[in-house]
Amino acid sequence: MIGIRIKHALLRNSGWLSAGVVLITVVIAWQFKDQNWQVVVSVVGGALSLVYFVQKQKLEELRLFKDLFVEFNARYDKIQDRLLFIAEQNDGELSKEECQVVYEYFNLCAEEFLFFRLGYIDPAAWSAWRSGMRCHLNNSRIRQLWDKDVKSDSYYGLQL
Repeated sequence: MIGIRIKHALLRNSGWLSAGVVLITVVIAWQFKDQNWQVVVSVVGGALSLVYFVQKQKLEELRLFKDLFVEFNARYDKIQDRLLFIAEQNDGELSKEECQVVYEYFNLCAEEFLFFRLGYIDPAAWSAWRSGMRCHLNNSRIRQLWDKDVKSDSYYGLQL
């Protein structure tokens, strides 16, 4: 998880990092301006390529995050009313239909966790989603199903 934090910190601060790379490159180029000009041009070109690559990577990951965020929220919106209704009930066992809704929710949570672990979901979004999961698990019937099913290790390592 430390690697994910570092990655997000680098992408969040990529503008400053890019400015720093360019500034250092200009200083180095100035120092060696009387030397071999091909080396200076190569260093400047390499630095500018690095800045371009980092900015492009940031944009691509932002697009992917947005797509995932929209998809996950749309999937949650489809089951939200049924899930909230189930969470309001505290007695009796879950019906087959209720289990299906809860399993659909568990699978959604697991996918969100997988993409978070891969570094494609912003930690702030993951924290909010995890808080929502914990709220649903406050319901004893949902918690009981979770405790039973999580033993199968079918949720990409998600543990709440």
